[in-house]
Amino acid sequence: MTPAVMFTGIEDADVSFWQDNNGTVRKIDFRQMRTKSRSVKIRNGQNTWEDEDFAYNWAESKAQGFLRAVYWFWDSRSSPASQALRVYNLIKDDLPEMEVWADYEDTYGGPYGGWKNFAAFVGELQRLLPTCTIGIYVGYYYFKAYGPDPAKAKPADRAAVQASLDWFGQFPLWLPWYTEDVSIVKVPYPWTKPLWWQKIAKSGLGLEWGAESLDIDLNEFQGTEAEFIARYPGATIPEESPLPAQGVSMYKGLVLQKVNVRALPSASSSDVGDLLAGREVTGNEIQQAGGYNWLKLITPTEFAGRYAATGPVATPYSWIKITEEVPDPPTEPPTIYAEYRIRVMSDKTLQWELLP
Repeated sequence: MTPAVMFTGIEDADVSFWQDNNGTVRKIDFRQMRTKSRSVKIRNGQNTWEDEDFAYNWAESKAQGFLRAVYWFWDSRSSPASQALRVYNLIKDDLPEMEVWADYEDTYGGPYGGWKNFAAFVGELQRLLPTCTIGIYVGYYYFKAYGPDPAKAKPADRAAVQASLDWFGQFPLWLPWYTEDVSIVKVPYPWTKPLWWQKIAKSGLGLEWGAESLDIDLNEFQGTEAEFIARYPGATIPEESPLPAQGVSMYKGLVLQKVNVRALPSASSSDVGDLLAGREVTGNEIQQAGGYNWLKLITPTEFAGRYAATGPVATPYSWIKITEEVPDPPTEPPTIYAEYRIRVMSDKTLQWELLP
């Protein structure tokens, strides 16, 4: 059975005021984040208030060349129309290059609770932002519990509830499910697959991604590089960082974060073990496959001949840093032989003639 999601190597982060430390002057370093990704999802608010870092995050990410999406945390304590208008006013003069996401995970118990009010919010976003793609962020179990459910409706209402459920399927899905085991991920009906998969929340990689917080949410696009570029005009294939020069007999590396060891250079290949952060490794070959750079291991010896991803193609050594390239030993130049004919002349001098 094909997994609902996959590791594609096309990553981005979603950020908000939580990634900023108000005790310092600096904010998110989007220049640093740009070394990790071409896109970013930015929270612009909740209820009727603006995320306190939205203005900076929105402008600075654009200045650093990001493709930007925006997300709004739906809050049942304010009306659908007032929240949609707030979203519109915050981005109307600088629209996102990617989606406008409606985040459905409300637990406040306000007077505007339930999927009908959330649907009204989404519909109002469509009306106010006709040139933008609206998307839904929601978890599998939350939508099962708080989305339209024809089975729970009265018989006379089941057709209408089913139509409402199917209506949600027109919007792309951003699915949160925090796991490294893609086989357990489920997608709620009416969707069959997500557009983006939020794969990790408490990653501990925030500083590496330019945030001031340790934790940052990371997402993977559920498609190929060509599909990413086709969906987002202005996206370009990231320039591949040059791989080590030919003539290298061994690579020495340091594991920066836990990585899986695979039987073959593929994220879908069998997982044969893990390399933990701080482990030193060696390998004799680096190749690109499936959007990743793969090191064929020599040591640890228990993984000899197996493969570990050093990082996505765009940031090839973000997981395993190559610390040294051991060149091939120098070879002696080849011996070149030539054949001559020697003549002794009458004056006893020698005449050399190179034979063909």
